Amino acid sequence: MFRWDTKKLNEVTDIVMGQSPASSDCNEDGVGLPFYQGNADFGYINPTPTRFCDKPKKVAEKGNILISVRAPVGDLNILQETAAIGRGVSGISVKSINRDFLFYYLQYMKPKWARLQQGSTFTAINKGDLANLDVPYPKHFEQQKIAAILSSVDEAIEKTEQIISQTGRVKQGLMQQLLTKGIGHTNFKETTVGEIPESWDVVELQNIAKVTGGKRLPKGVSLVDYDTGHPYIRVADLGEEGINMESIQFVPYEVATKITRYRIYKGELYISVAGTLGKVGEVPPELDGANLTENADRLSEISCDKDYLKYVLKSSIVQRYINREQTLNAQPKLALTRIKKFIIPLPPKDEQMKIAEIISSFELKLINETEKSNKLKNLKKGLMQQLLTGKVRVPGKAARVITS
Repeated sequence: MFRWDTKKLNEVTDIVMGQSPASSDCNEDGVGLPFYQGNADFGYINPTPTRFCDKPKKVAEKGNILISVRAPVGDLNILQETAAIGRGVSGISVKSINRDFLFYYLQYMKPKWARLQQGSTFTAINKGDLANLDVPYPKHFEQQKIAAILSSVDEAIEKTEQIISQTGRVKQGLMQQLLTKGIGHTNFKETTVGEIPESWDVVELQNIAKVTGGKRLPKGVSLVDYDTGHPYIRVADLGEEGINMESIQFVPYEVATKITRYRIYKGELYISVAGTLGKVGEVPPELDGANLTENADRLSEISCDKDYLKYVLKSSIVQRYINREQTLNAQPKLALTRIKKFIIPLPPKDEQMKIAEIISSFELKLINETEKSNKLKNLKKGLMQQLLTGKVRVPGKAARVITS
């Protein structure tokens, strides 16, 4: 099997461990150098500073690689300007290795740092751990080609993430506007949910949907990983944009008949009421008739536009009450009676449908762009496995693997 030569990281780079300045020397007013204490300000590739330091103890130069050396260990960024660095990060300046090739190799090696623990309260790595890291050392032209291929994928990922972020912001703004101001109204009235159009009503959730709870498994019974034909939806399976089908587990055959009253059906809505509160979504056709956890409620027999109701439940109109419950209680749980009494602003049916259609278009774009991002990340992961280990060589011209 082919193997590249290797070098220790300190043979091909200079490593500067961060050192925290006095808090009195730090500010948020832009005075001094940008200051990075950990990965809190890291972006996808480059960090964005929120704090500054006019008397730094340690400095990393423009173009240096930043690596977080305290939990979470191994996160990486590239500096766009000289910066002060605190003890949570280290600056790596290359001497005789391609910077981007090294950046991607350190990304590939991130899981290694999870196995290196120092201290009793957090995971950390020190200068010796970094210095003694074995780094593959192909010819410089091959380093450059590998870096170019992975950079082209990263460019596509970053652009997609920017679209996701921008679309998410627009969607949130639209939801706030449409769910409180509607479409084309000029006259408004004050209600318990704030100002809404005069022609709208406010109703309790129980007046437009049947709200029922889920059911826990009988004592001593555990879910199984194999398909029994009786899927069980847990709060852990509920995501921002729907249910994660890959994590679904199943009710054993012998138990399924005992909890048939607590099923949920395709097209119905759910809302999580314990653990992580307020996750809202629609049951897909694949989970028609699935059993529902006791930590979520089922919304059926919905008399208003279903998508409109889903967006109201996801909006700040309802979520602010849920957040308040989460803040007040150490182990928060929303009682069924409280869910039923959620106040819902209700336009005429045709306006409900128009509002839902507008919001849905942005939600669909978010779903599509997220799928695209996940595919690109999987592509990058596979390429890193192949290219950074020498399993696949890149002689000749390096192709740009992403063109659009």
